[in-house]
Amino acid sequence: MKYIRRGNGDYLILVHGALTDASMWKGHFKALASNFDVIAVTLRHFDEGDIGGFGLNTHADDLIELLNELDERKPLYIVGWSYGADVVLNALVKQGFPVDKVFLYEPGYPGCLLESELNLWQSDANSMFGPVFAGFHRGDLPSAVVSLIDGSGNRKGYFQSQSEVVRELQLAKSYTLAYQLNQKSSH
Repeated sequence: MKYIRRGNGDYLILVHGALTDASMWKGHFKALASNFDVIAVTLRHFDEGDIGGFGLNTHADDLIELLNELDERKPLYIVGWSYGADVVLNALVKQGFPVDKVFLYEPGYPGCLLESELNLWQSDANSMFGPVFAGFHRGDLPSAVVSLIDGSGNRKGYFQSQSEVVRELQLAKSYTLAYQLNQKSSH
């Protein structure tokens, strides 16, 4: 697994969401690296040239492999954002780790919802992903990216309201939509 590592102290693993990579956390290193051994991962296929499967199981297995390489005597903190939150949840379910704290932001995993809430979640997901799939199938990846980010931000124009650096990274990772919308894990 590719990653950026900075600092000293307890482990702090940062797992990115869709349409980005470990570089999304670079702005956080200055504040965190003085207190933590920060490891910002890049999930498989979010960096060009990767091989193998793509999906929650593949990404969770990759994360598990990294976590197993760490010194288990040091405290472990994990942050997962969006799709990365789903990866973290899956990794923790697959293999129990002595994790001190986990922070998950905007997980899309509906596994713990009641049936009535699951129906509402599915309806919301369908309305959000309809425009994403439409743009993708037209071959208009920038439009699909904008739809996905607007949907994740829960408002039209959210993509445009982000900084230029963030928008450029998300558009540069538009090729990952082919993997994300057609997930196939290697396990």
